[in-house]
Amino acid sequence: MTEAEQRTPEELIVRYEFEPTLKDLYVEGSDDKIILEDFFEKNEIEDVKIFEISTVNIPEVEGNENSNRTRLKTLAEILFHELSDDNKVFCLIDSDFDCLAGFKEINPKLLATDYANMEMYFFTGSTIKNINRHCLKKYKITKPIKDDFIVPVLTDLFLVRYVNSKRKWHLTYLNFEKIIKYDKGKFSFDTDLYIKRYLNKNGRLAELNNFKDEIALVKLNEKSDARCYIHGHDFLELICIIINKFLRKKTIYTPEIIYNFLKVSADYNDFAKEPLFSFLLRAMR
Repeated sequence: MTEAEQRTPEELIVRYEFEPTLKDLYVEGSDDKIILEDFFEKNEIEDVKIFEISTVNIPEVEGNENSNRTRLKTLAEILFHELSDDNKVFCLIDSDFDCLAGFKEINPKLLATDYANMEMYFFTGSTIKNINRHCLKKYKITKPIKDDFIVPVLTDLFLVRYVNSKRKWHLTYLNFEKIIKYDKGKFSFDTDLYIKRYLNKNGRLAELNNFKDEIALVKLNEKSDARCYIHGHDFLELICIIINKFLRKKTIYTPEIIYNFLKVSADYNDFAKEPLFSFLLRAMR
């Protein structure tokens, strides 16, 4: 979308001042838009409009990362200062690393996912059952596989991403499929080997010990849901790897296919029980 096609924050403020009954929600991307539209439709709320932040021309703020998440935070700040609390206009971001950083925005116009990202609302017992039933059939992602393999691996990968972000290194992502081994029904993952290859790919191998030491210092809140410490892309990627290793075929499932399957098979009644979605139901009725 070109700048000419985008609305400016000033234009939005005028719009909401003249039409205070509008119910709008701004999100990071197209997947979030589809999920929220489906959620409101299933709950028979038809007057809420979902917009991707790319439809708004947000000026860059010096020193800030130029991302959709940052743009949403900037727009939420503008809405907070310019609009009444009665205006039902919100921005929604992924929480990302906020659970680890211990940071929370104080802005009623800025909403955040209850977990690290939107994908984590699909990491539930019911969705794993759907994957087992429709994708794996005779194979199963069992509770031990979920608790003893999937969650620890995804948490380790999340911490690697977190330290990279904290150090502002902007390292290139390294696919972890080759690190995962499957033998006699058991999966394994060598975190140390992954970190070594990850740093080597990015010319940072000399920092290996310091990088691992920094990861070891990160304290996870044991009372928090594990989904607060899982990256959405890693989750979809790992589920694909497990399915494809079970079926012994590498090209059947992709993260995009899995995410689309999860979205169309989701029980949005379960979503309504989550704090974020429960708030949206109350706020947008």
